[in-house]
Amino acid sequence: MYVIIWLSAMLIRTINLDLIAIIAQTLLTTELLTNWIKLEILKRECECIFNEFRQFFLMNRQTIDEHMQGLILNLVFRYESIVANMGIHLSSKVFHKINPYVTEEWEEIKRGLNIE
Repeated sequence: MYVIIWLSAMLIRTINLDLIAIIAQTLLTTELLTNWIKLEILKRECECIFNEFRQFFLMNRQTIDEHMQGLILNLVFRYESIVANMGIHLSSKVFHKINPYVTEEWEEIKRGLNIE
């Protein structure tokens, strides 16, 4: 969207190029700042959800009752909601690049919590 507006402004000869540069820099900075804030919120929320899951599995209960199922579903839905609300998408290229490392990290976490 920004590209179309920028190109349209460039084609109009009467618009001052300094004004276009100022607007472009402002939009770019605002976009970067907004995305950085979204990533920080996502990181903080994911850390909280991870810690709550970790506490849940450290309880090491043999059976899971309805209350526990509700807690698990609540955590899963909180995670999915925060990812959707932040509008951050992981590209396939990045996923395939980090997947082996993240899988190994997950296996270590599972071993530490005695999860099969």
